[in-house]
Amino acid sequence: MCLKSHRYILLLALLPAISFAQIIDNFSDSNFTANPSWGGDTNLFTVDQGELRSNSPIAATYYLSTPSAQAINAQWEFFINLKFSTSGANFVDVFLISDVSDITIPNNGYFVKIGTTADEISLYRVAGGIDSVIIDGPDGIVNSTSSNPFYIKVTRDTFHLWTLEYDDGALGTYVSAGSVTDSAFISSAFLGVMIEQSSAVSAVNNHFFDNFTVGSIPVDTFPPSLSGISVLSITQIDVVFSEFVEKTSAQTAVNYLVDNGIGSPLSAIRDTLDSTRVHLVFANQFGNGVTNTLTISNAADWLGNVITVPLSGSFMYFLADTAALFDIVINEIFADPSPPQGLPDAEFVELYNNSNKAFDLSGFTFSDALSGTTLSGKILAPGGYLILCANADTDYYKPYGAVAGLTNWPSLNNAGDDLSLRDSSGKLIHSVSYSDTWYKNSIKIQGGWTLEMIDPSNPCGESDNWAASVNPDGGTPGFKNSVFAGNPDIQLPKLAGAGAIDSLTVLLTFDETMDSLSAANASYSIDQGIIISTDSVITGKTVKLLLASQLQYNVIYTASVSGAYDCAGNAIGTGNTAVFVLPEQWLAGDLIINEMLFNPRGSGADFVEVYNRSAKYIDLNGWQLANLASDTLANFQTIATGPRVIFPGFYIVLTTDAANIKQEYPLSHEETFIQMTSLPSYSNDDGTVILVNNLLAVSDSITYSSGMQFALLNDVEGFSLERMDFNRPAGDKTNWHSAAEAVGFATPGYKNSQYNPAENADNEVAVIPEIFSPDNDGVDDVVNINYAFEAAGYVGSISIYDSKGRLVRDLVKNDLLGTKGAYSWDGINVTGEKARIGIYIVYFEVFGLQGEIKQYKKTCVLAGRL
Repeated sequence: MCLKSHRYILLLALLPAISFAQIIDNFSDSNFTANPSWGGDTNLFTVDQGELRSNSPIAATYYLSTPSAQAINAQWEFFINLKFSTSGANFVDVFLISDVSDITIPNNGYFVKIGTTADEISLYRVAGGIDSVIIDGPDGIVNSTSSNPFYIKVTRDTFHLWTLEYDDGALGTYVSAGSVTDSAFISSAFLGVMIEQSSAVSAVNNHFFDNFTVGSIPVDTFPPSLSGISVLSITQIDVVFSEFVEKTSAQTAVNYLVDNGIGSPLSAIRDTLDSTRVHLVFANQFGNGVTNTLTISNAADWLGNVITVPLSGSFMYFLADTAALFDIVINEIFADPSPPQGLPDAEFVELYNNSNKAFDLSGFTFSDALSGTTLSGKILAPGGYLILCANADTDYYKPYGAVAGLTNWPSLNNAGDDLSLRDSSGKLIHSVSYSDTWYKNSIKIQGGWTLEMIDPSNPCGESDNWAASVNPDGGTPGFKNSVFAGNPDIQLPKLAGAGAIDSLTVLLTFDETMDSLSAANASYSIDQGIIISTDSVITGKTVKLLLASQLQYNVIYTASVSGAYDCAGNAIGTGNTAVFVLPEQWLAGDLIINEMLFNPRGSGADFVEVYNRSAKYIDLNGWQLANLASDTLANFQTIATGPRVIFPGFYIVLTTDAANIKQEYPLSHEETFIQMTSLPSYSNDDGTVILVNNLLAVSDSITYSSGMQFALLNDVEGFSLERMDFNRPAGDKTNWHSAAEAVGFATPGYKNSQYNPAENADNEVAVIPEIFSPDNDGVDDVVNINYAFEAAGYVGSISIYDSKGRLVRDLVKNDLLGTKGAYSWDGINVTGEKARIGIYIVYFEVFGLQGEIKQYKKTCVLAGRL
């Protein structure tokens, strides 16, 4: 009973008037027969661990009482705990006033009934043994099968106003059960406890009592406190005090002050029926969704206790607005929290209210590309922030501001993801398709830093309007972004491309997010007499056109658009066109691997260049890059998920960082770039690059090694390997050479610096050119040994000798030859060094299917600067 006795001591400290009480008994002396003396069925009670407890083993009606003369201006308070379910045969009556000591016999007085079939706490008057309820407390509150702890307080003032209060759970807060005026009996002789107990086992020895206090109502020396603020309208609130307030001071308007420029009310009127309530009406309107603080001073209670230390309380006027597109924006993204810089090691997304409206986010959904979750019970005021995170991470972010913990949190992908916020009807409010390239920082991309929006008024700015946080903690959840600045979108949108999905469907792609309404109402046209039947917006950047007439193969069409606007309101410029064709069916080898960078400088990106050596228009939609793992095609990465046609004789460069490739190789043709989310892993030393078509058939592949680079290079980092001849096999290692230094070590998107197609051989074998200079300048760096035979099936070997007949290098050993082809020698000898300047003999030996042998000796000159 240490806990309840502490509460009793606290009451004494807070209410010094209780020191005049006539009865105080907390049974701490383990005795109820003295100080004060309780009489009655003393053998049926005991003190158990500082509490008075019932002790009847059988069904019985029994009592204890003690002298008490307090009847008017009185306060009774006690603790009771019935550890069973009460009923009509199991209840307790606590007599506050009785004219006889034996309270089980007819008497006159008042008592509190706890239990009965109504499971109630009510105040009764008894007159000559006849009971009458005068305060009918709520039913059903005394109903626990294991514990019913209550503090109960009853007061009767000098005007005979009775008040019954109870504290369910003994938690320290009383609730009123009602008030009544009754003056039937104005004197008292005894206070008592009567138990009505059945034979139910659960009721035996399970009645507990403690902390009885009886005395005068404490003298009020405290000013009123603030119990609550009710918002009635955009200019009206009700203030509720803890007690009656004096009318003049309560109705003095300057005693009330609201911040945010609202000021004091025009009027303050005390309620005519409830003297604890004051109605305030203001001239200035409350901001919707804005938290205001009310300060109260100088008001007094009915005894004249004045509020000298100002009271304060917060309130908010809120009328939910309907969110429009971009009213709320995704403002900060923490997709990769590890290693942490200062923020918690947990993902979050920050929302920002970019409007002057207030929103109830109940039913809003937040999702990534794969899954979503629903928000509930969150108000977002104008200019307010809300941190979204997983439920389990809520406590981590509470110190930073308002937090919404979400179930089924959609895990954010480090490399990039598609995030969207929709209202309860499913209408899009904002979406962001972020990428880790938006960090624009090689250190921060490794983790621990957020991506922050620069200008919330430019919600579609994509990479140009996002940057890595510069806050030392790694981010600014719940606060203005550290990179915040004006960054308006003043660029006109462009038609980035067009592609035929089939003969009756064309997909248009814009270079930035468009206003969906304007995109739907824009004017679209296609030349060559093609009629458009309908258009529909697919995403913020794409529009699908359905055609009334079919497209034809090998015809180049031009699509045009006008009357469209981006989401910042910029109109698309004139002359916005894009060419497209109806793609044709490919064959294996139509698209080939033409160049590859597998050992970039520093932390730069790899690239793979693809060339269309056919006369067809081939759509890359669904094509993939892959590599080998355990001799099996693996690690597929999609090149394009929409129409992307590569024209005959055109190049496409595949990379994960187009900006890096352009920076490293300024001569690049960036219009040929496709930036992929990721590439298969290609080792700096050796590996296999595989080009896979949309039916998962291999179109081309090359197994490379660093040894294929020009042997005289001191450092091959940043050098690409170029294919010299489109028509020679990719597996012919002599068909590959390091890009020339003269072009900056790579030629992404245009003709290879080492392009050297084989020429038709005269007299079956020819060496071209006769003079070559292997200095990696891109001019005659290799000599080609071309062959052409009437029939296939020959096996050939090629050896290089110097002018004195010494073997310099075995170039080819027993290769199966086609009817025509070529091999290349880069001037490197068998020891990996550059051969000396001079004349060399190319010895080509061929074995036929019938055992015939052909031998060819050709000469070439290896030249160089002296």
